[in-house]
Amino acid sequence: MTLILLLGCAPKTTPASVDPAPAEVLWVDRVDGLGLFFDEQLEARTFVTDWARARGRSVVAPSVTAAGMQRARDGKHFVTGEACGAPLAHWQADERWWAEIGATASARLHVDCDDEAGCAISLYTSSSPGYDGVTIEHLVAPYDPDRPWREALPEALATLEPPDGDGPSGGLSGLLGGTSGGPVQARPERLGYNLRAASNLDPRDDVDDPLVLDDESLLRRCFDDNASGAELLVEVDDAGAIGRCETRNANDPAVGCACEALLATGLVAEGLRGTRAFAGISFRPADRVSPANAVISASVRAAYEPYQTSAGQERWRQVVSDPSIDGWDAPPSVELADCFLEHEALETLELTGTVHFGPTGEPTEVRVRSGAEHLAGSELSCVLAAMSRSKAPCPVQAETAAAWSASVAFRVIGSGPESSGLEGLLDP
Repeated sequence: MTLILLLGCAPKTTPASVDPAPAEVLWVDRVDGLGLFFDEQLEARTFVTDWARARGRSVVAPSVTAAGMQRARDGKHFVTGEACGAPLAHWQADERWWAEIGATASARLHVDCDDEAGCAISLYTSSSPGYDGVTIEHLVAPYDPDRPWREALPEALATLEPPDGDGPSGGLSGLLGGTSGGPVQARPERLGYNLRAASNLDPRDDVDDPLVLDDESLLRRCFDDNASGAELLVEVDDAGAIGRCETRNANDPAVGCACEALLATGLVAEGLRGTRAFAGISFRPADRVSPANAVISASVRAAYEPYQTSAGQERWRQVVSDPSIDGWDAPPSVELADCFLEHEALETLELTGTVHFGPTGEPTEVRVRSGAEHLAGSELSCVLAAMSRSKAPCPVQAETAAAWSASVAFRVIGSGPESSGLEGLLDP
């Protein structure tokens, strides 16, 4: 303790007691806009970490972040590596784990180019990695697109400064059968895929070239009747062959299978050769049809509630017993539609309930809170079984629960779209 002795005619005062501000610990998020593979992201994070530490800031080691993110993508505990919870995409892992390993702020860097202003990097430091965080700092710097990124990135970081006038600040289409706007039709299954340049520095960024597959069946077999697709980062050689493939989201068997299919049979048409590209793969199962010749349009999702962020912004969040499972996933809506293949009536069904999770994020119990009285016994059993295939991130508590809601509508084939029974489903 330091004692301060005041001499002279001034009245005696007692210094105010001030609690020291907690030390900020920075979590460095991924670097966007350069089309980097996972191992390269570690290098990029290291550049950002070195820059932050040179400014006297404490940063979670990028090797810790990278290793933990890889575990989370595989459905494992971020720290221990034990199987725990659903596989997470990088943004889900950010929001789930950053605070638990001691971070108090998040930094994200984005590289972008403009035809007139040229290329630049933008670094945002915020109070959390999600959209709810308050911006603590925003810095920008020019970026040289003609130099290798390992040279251009650290040079750009060294010249970061606040932009002029800047300061601190605070879908269901495709899932719903027969909602195209015309007479109701039962759609067949559809497998789609396309490419776009992965790097924002690529002058061909707006090119959307088709991906040619010698054998489309190799890709189709990767997705069961309920899967929705994958988003991949691929490296294309000058001849159009794909030489490297990596998921941009969570690791699962379908994604690994899709990469194998592209590596084996994929050929990129001229326009995006000799570069890296994002391959978007979408799979939509065939619409289900009831005995009344009606397309079954089903939607199942987490229940949401409104709240205010620390910055006073209105937001929506999932209704969960513990924030660690915020981001849990309900099963694909088609699994709910399958429960009503024998349903004769045409009324819209509205259901609500809860799903309970165990210590490793596995569903342990499903309850229907409302709407069960309108279901046949076999339909109710099917709904409970479908919801028991929900997935949650690795929970903090041994027992957690989440609320869900569902809607099932029956639309006669050939009828108009005006009475779909799905009004309000797009509300949060």
